[in-house]
Amino acid sequence: MQTRRRPARTHTRKTRAAAAPGALDAPRPRPRHRAHAPASDAQRRTIFALSTPPGKSGVAVIRISGPDALAVWRAMVRPVRARAARAPAPTPWRLERCAVVDPRTDEVLDDALAVFFRAPRSFTTEDTLELHAEALRDLVEAETDVQRRAALRGAAGAARERLGTLRGEIVECLALVEALIDFGEGEDIEAGVYEQARARAQRLRDAVHAILSDNRRGEIVRAGVRLALFGPPNAGKSSLLNFLAQRDAAIVTPVPGTTRDVLELALDIGGLPVRVADTAGLRDAHDAVERIGIARARDAVQTADAALLVLSAADALVVPPDLAPLVRADTLVLLNKTDLLPAGTLAALPRGRGWAASLATQDGTRAFLDGLAGALLERCVAAHARRRRGDDAGAPLITHARHRAHLESACAFLDAFLATPPEDIVLGAEELRYAAQAVGRVTGAVDVEDVLDVIFGAFCIGK
Repeated sequence: MQTRRRPARTHTRKTRAAAAPGALDAPRPRPRHRAHAPASDAQRRTIFALSTPPGKSGVAVIRISGPDALAVWRAMVRPVRARAARAPAPTPWRLERCAVVDPRTDEVLDDALAVFFRAPRSFTTEDTLELHAEALRDLVEAETDVQRRAALRGAAGAARERLGTLRGEIVECLALVEALIDFGEGEDIEAGVYEQARARAQRLRDAVHAILSDNRRGEIVRAGVRLALFGPPNAGKSSLLNFLAQRDAAIVTPVPGTTRDVLELALDIGGLPVRVADTAGLRDAHDAVERIGIARARDAVQTADAALLVLSAADALVVPPDLAPLVRADTLVLLNKTDLLPAGTLAALPRGRGWAASLATQDGTRAFLDGLAGALLERCVAAHARRRRGDDAGAPLITHARHRAHLESACAFLDAFLATPPEDIVLGAEELRYAAQAVGRVTGAVDVEDVLDVIFGAFCIGK
């Protein structure tokens, strides 16, 4: 009988012996101390940028990364959980509601969410602060002084405060109607409450309409004024575009009809964002491609926020028939090529809302730039005359299409309430409720408790 011999286990025993608890607990020789490399210039700097992609969105995410991220949190973030006292430090990796404040004045800029990522467990392996906000997005993306001022007004909450007051007045109006519905028969409700509610609703409707009647100045400031350059061929439209851009953005030749399509550039004119469109020269063209360019030029002029007619100074007294339908009372005019005029004829040129200059010699261009910037600011942003009269003094500057849509809905609901007869008071109350909710989508939700607080505060019900 043959006996099998078991294989040797010497190697296995050695391995287990090496893995025994005593071996793991044995002290190991310490490596030599290695000096850390000095931090690079990039590691010493704290940077910030918009993290969400460009385009339309409800909320923007702003990231601050670097050694000073914690100092930024302490200077600008006020957690809601610590309103009574300033929190000493954030809870890492925890998203919480907060108020974002101006570090110099402690003025609230936005109601936001904040999260602090402690290094190295962050996207950049550095201390990183994220702010999820709405009003701050416009401030980060602002490229001109006018945009920055408008963004600061929005971030400061002036529009939200004004609209919050408006929402509260709609709730008070709703409370009057609800009091008549729920307590009108068994309680002492003063006579004329419904008429009082209608009068308030009319004033509120006028207030919302005044806010909306701003010629979309806020959206224009945020997206840029659309300025269309138009005129006959070879008047100097492309030369003007190159002068405004300070580079050769458009092709300029003595050949009429060089520009065949609409060429658009985003520029800063007097601190105002302007999207300037150079268009094809308007004339009776026979070329199929040029006719398409002329049709697009007409569309650009008709849809622009402002239009600038460029004419040769020698032809200033005659407006070509192809241009006459596009010239309006508010059309701006530049008389170019004044260097080709005989001496003494410049003073005889008609002015009005226009300027005379030579783009070739630069004569008169400084006055033209200053005047163009002032005209655009007055028309699209400042509205100095109406503000002096106080027609829309204090009205919030709407910079988001979403806000405008909600306010338009609120105005429609208020109109519906005013058109509701007294016998349908229940339906009228719903129209007021919808109006308050529409404004509340900009500033905050309207709860039932808001209405009840006003009812029991204004009337002696249940006493």
